[in-house]
Amino acid sequence: MTVDLFLQEIKARIVSQYNQKAFSCYKRKAYEDALSYLENAFEYNSESVYAHYLTGVVYHTLGVDDKDVEILEKAQENYQKTLELDPDHKEANKQLNKLTKLLESME
Repeated sequence: MTVDLFLQEIKARIVSQYNQKAFSCYKRKAYEDALSYLENAFEYNSESVYAHYLTGVVYHTLGVDDKDVEILEKAQENYQKTLELDPDHKEANKQLNKLTKLLESME
């Protein structure tokens, strides 16, 4: 294994750990902690499909709870980025459709 491949593997494992910690925080409704872990994941891989999707989910939850359009728009951006990276991501597509309808109803 070359050094570059080794470093890529290490980064992938770090991102996976941050994503798992973020999801654990999300399940406990520790949303700010989840976002913090996701920011750490992005430092190692700004193109992490799962990190973008989960960031969208966290912002979606926060935006609905607070009825905050700006936060909901952050969720929308992350769902769109998820779909840009993985056009077949069914959950991101489903959540983006729900969110779009919600935003339209809030206008």
